[in-house]
Amino acid sequence: MASYLQPTAVNIINAPSAAIEQDRYIDRAAAVAIQPDGTKALITNIDRDPEKREEFWRLVEEHERSAKRERMTVRFADDPEFWRAIVAVEDCPPVLRQFYRDGDHDTSITFDVDNCKAIRAYLKKRPGWNEKEKKPKGMSKADWAARPQPQATFHDGRDGRTQYRVVGELPAELDAQQCTMVLRELCREFEKRKLPFVAVVHAPDAHNHDANWHFHLIFYDRPCRRVRAAEIETLRRAGVDVGDYKEGDWDFSVRVPVPNRKDRWNYPLRRAKDRAVIHDDYVITLRRSLARVTNQALAKAGIARRIDPGTYEDMKIDVEPQEHLGTTNAGLEGRGISTSAGIRNEEKQNRYFRREIDKRRAAARAEAAVRVRECRGRFRAAHYNAALLKVAANLRLAIELEYQLI
Repeated sequence: MASYLQPTAVNIINAPSAAIEQDRYIDRAAAVAIQPDGTKALITNIDRDPEKREEFWRLVEEHERSAKRERMTVRFADDPEFWRAIVAVEDCPPVLRQFYRDGDHDTSITFDVDNCKAIRAYLKKRPGWNEKEKKPKGMSKADWAARPQPQATFHDGRDGRTQYRVVGELPAELDAQQCTMVLRELCREFEKRKLPFVAVVHAPDAHNHDANWHFHLIFYDRPCRRVRAAEIETLRRAGVDVGDYKEGDWDFSVRVPVPNRKDRWNYPLRRAKDRAVIHDDYVITLRRSLARVTNQALAKAGIARRIDPGTYEDMKIDVEPQEHLGTTNAGLEGRGISTSAGIRNEEKQNRYFRREIDKRRAAARAEAAVRVRECRGRFRAAHYNAALLKVAANLRLAIELEYQLI
């Protein structure tokens, strides 16, 4: 069996908190496995209290949204006639008129704007604007550099990601407590990196297969911790306006105003995001960790089966990867209602089974041919020919009948 992981990432969206909703979803009472001591199979370094976790995810979303900055860079002296005409128009964006009036025309200046897309669309409609284009194939770098370039460069802001999600399989041979121990060991990777996470074991229910033990893990890719009182006091002594921040606040949420800069903030206690966990290679790392801790649990339980962290291709299994059905589709399939994803998975399985049948049939035919040749070598007399032909025919028939029934 291969270890299965499905990673996804969540961006800020203009809707009720996606991060909070996912926390609620994975922690719903109908799905979370219960351990022998009556506690939920839930592991987290944020807080076991769901309301406090909601507050954490709310702070994360606010912080990642505030990280968005739309900026524009321009050197007005590069095309003075164009910019003179722009600021003379009545509907010119105020920010352009302001920096044209106050900025140094001979120097490239970068300034914040409310909406890069809107300003770009406005300039695109003005006579003389040079639209950014891709270099045509075959054009030399010198010729390309000599072409008129856009009079401004835009730096579109981007909301940060708030939550990464992982779904993984757990062996049906293990009970809730053993599955929880597997997940706990896997979570040590996130504890080591100081990444906040929530992980739960989901048990099979009436809507899916009895073997559908699996886990959900959600995490934030910025190392976080609670602020200590001494840190707040150190900032205060340094003359930093720490406002109402106190011990126990999350470090990334502490922001202080930049002196003499309106609506600009510093985050003195925030740590940089862990870039390693967002790369595809990290999924491979998690697969290997999951296989290792799962195999340890299986061995401890006296179960012979083992998990392979490789892909089907790595294991030289000629099968197409299956699509993850998700809760809704799995429930429909469990009630005998076909879904598009389920049908596609069945088609992949059928293609795999057909290839396996063809391979086995070919191997059986080759083995039968060897046996017939061996018989011919031992029984060379002519009067054996009819019997040997009959044996060969019966072997071929038996092979066809056997592999038609598979």
